[in-house]
Amino acid sequence: MDWLSEPWLLWLLGAGVFVVVELLTPGFIFLFFGVGALAVSILLLLFDFSLSTQVWTFLLTSVATLLILRKALMGIFHGREETDKLDDTPFGTAVVVKEIKPGIGGRVSFRGSFWPAQAEQHFNEGDTVLVVGYAGEIKTILRVVKPDQGESA
Repeated sequence: MDWLSEPWLLWLLGAGVFVVVELLTPGFIFLFFGVGALAVSILLLLFDFSLSTQVWTFLLTSVATLLILRKALMGIFHGREETDKLDDTPFGTAVVVKEIKPGIGGRVSFRGSFWPAQAEQHFNEGDTVLVVGYAGEIKTILRVVKPDQGESA
């Protein structure tokens, strides 16, 4: 057990513990303390430092890597939310549940929910329509056309 008295090995084990804790917790913080401990471990293999110098090296390295790399690495490892084209632009058939008149609007049943809808022509209750997107900038009102008009309307 004489090898446990080696400071570089203790810092290396500490780095491993920080990495394991990082894997078990959210937040992407402990990894940088692991980097700091690893840096001290490597420097101790090359140079002989006092305990206070080791602690300061650990703290400065940890905080520096945290401030410099955290934002960039979070962007890489947290990924990006991909949206389906259908989620961005609604498209599909719907049934008119409240008469739609040009300029007045009505309601349609679309994907299991009821939506306000607008159209440039008149649709009666029970008509099947084609949802081709949102009406203007308002993302809660659907734009509908006759099914045979498709996306060209």
